[in-house]
Amino acid sequence: MMTVHAFNHRWTNTPVAQRILLWLAILFGFLGVLNAAIFLTDMTGPTVKTYQWAAAVGLAVAVNAVYWLFAWREGTFRRVGRVLLAAALLLCTFFALYAGLQGVLAGYLGVGLLDA
Repeated sequence: MMTVHAFNHRWTNTPVAQRILLWLAILFGFLGVLNAAIFLTDMTGPTVKTYQWAAAVGLAVAVNAVYWLFAWREGTFRRVGRVLLAAALLLCTFFALYAGLQGVLAGYLGVGLLDA
């Protein structure tokens, strides 16, 4: 009972922004992994591109939400430049994940990266 009480007390004292970031990481992480699994199991299907985009978006948001959660605790979001840097990091992570999934698809189909 003591640990449940300590967890509830800690959760109620957590700022709302950190709670939102934690739930974003959990939700989008689950959706990203689910879409990545669907993408990897059905790479010849007609909806493969949809799952590729969805997996990249979900995983990018989850990874960045975890980063933002720890950065928020350190107080690094007090300036506008840091927020813009965080948005740029999200875009870069998305494009890196999308390119990685595109490479997996190209390797599976046996074509060039731009042909996949």
